[in-house]
Amino acid sequence: MDLGVRSHGEKLLVVDDLDVVIMSSVAEWKFRALGEVTAQRRAMLKATGRYPAEAPLTTLSLQEEAPVAPDAVLMRVPGVGGSRSGLRLAQQRDVVPLGVRLMTLSDPADVWRNARTAAWGGGAVGAALGLLALYLSFRRRAVLQLFEARNQLQLAHDELERQVFERTRELRRTNVELKHQIAQRLQAEGELIQAGKLAVLGQMSAGISHEINQPLTALRALSRNTQLLLGQGRTQTVADNLKLIDDMVERMARITRQLKTFARKAESANAPISLLGAVRNTTVLLEHRLRTEAVQLTLNIPETLRVNCDANRLEQVLVNLVSNALDAMAQSPRKVLEVSTAPRSPSRSAERSAPARVLVRVADTGPGLPPTLRARLFEPFFTTKPAGQGLGLGLVISSKIIHEFGGTLRACAREDGPDAAATGMVFEFDLEVATDV
Repeated sequence: MDLGVRSHGEKLLVVDDLDVVIMSSVAEWKFRALGEVTAQRRAMLKATGRYPAEAPLTTLSLQEEAPVAPDAVLMRVPGVGGSRSGLRLAQQRDVVPLGVRLMTLSDPADVWRNARTAAWGGGAVGAALGLLALYLSFRRRAVLQLFEARNQLQLAHDELERQVFERTRELRRTNVELKHQIAQRLQAEGELIQAGKLAVLGQMSAGISHEINQPLTALRALSRNTQLLLGQGRTQTVADNLKLIDDMVERMARITRQLKTFARKAESANAPISLLGAVRNTTVLLEHRLRTEAVQLTLNIPETLRVNCDANRLEQVLVNLVSNALDAMAQSPRKVLEVSTAPRSPSRSAERSAPARVLVRVADTGPGLPPTLRARLFEPFFTTKPAGQGLGLGLVISSKIIHEFGGTLRACAREDGPDAAATGMVFEFDLEVATDV
């Protein structure tokens, strides 16, 4: 303990109840008394028997200079080991259980230095506590902001869900309306196609009426003639007349059957059909015009060629195209109508596994059309015919039907003459070739 005290520059004294130093960090101060030691006091101290016989029991001159605190005073301490006397800060505490006092004598400079160090340490601790309080304040504020942000996020989430619900409901309503509009459009398109059929039938009605009236007139004459022949017993001539009557009835039945098939409104159903058969059915309806207008009809279609499409709708397209060709050649000196086929070259972008397709061409020898008019042929209600002879919907309907077959209807000038605009027109479209399974 003495060494520890010396290392800190302090002097330690333990004083008993008789004011005698019984322990000290300074050996010269041991067994010396505080205050003046008279001969009588020394004898009294020796008489107690507490101290060794060699104990000096002399006066330790500690002069009080000035009080500093209730338990601290400045004292002048005598020099030790040849050192000069000096001021020391004296502090003492009673150790009650032992009945002694503990006194320390410290250098004031060390005390002030330690006080400053303690003050700096206290300041540092205070600053640390302040920073800690500031950190806790910021953390509390951050936590509050986090809770506020979470609440705002929840509100935004709820608002987004509400908007999504409203938008979904609106989209569903729009989808229902769109489906209704699509259904109406499909119905309108079906009615438009049917109206196109009826319009074509109206234009062909005069020729069809003539085709039926001619056999009826002949039937009347043959039936009357047959009655006379029966009366004369000419059975062979009667048999010949009956054969002619049967042929004429079959011809009228074929015309009316084709009219019924063409005019009916049926659901579209693609199936393998004979392309040549569809073209021949078309010529039945237009046979009167072909004959009376002296049109040379050429069919270059293989007998075995079959295509995948709806026969009734394909015949509607062919009737429109052939009727337009006949109208275009009305004033032409040379009237040739050719319906032919050609293999369609596959597109580079098409898949190799795609079904084969065939080009169907309807060519006439009319005056043709300039490029500016050809570009508008498939516009609704556009027509080059005189007023009252066309609605401008035939090619539009035909193009839509071919598109539903997976093909495209195109118009171009013929390439077999020096002047393309004067050698007629070619309408061509492609169809899928049917393969036997």
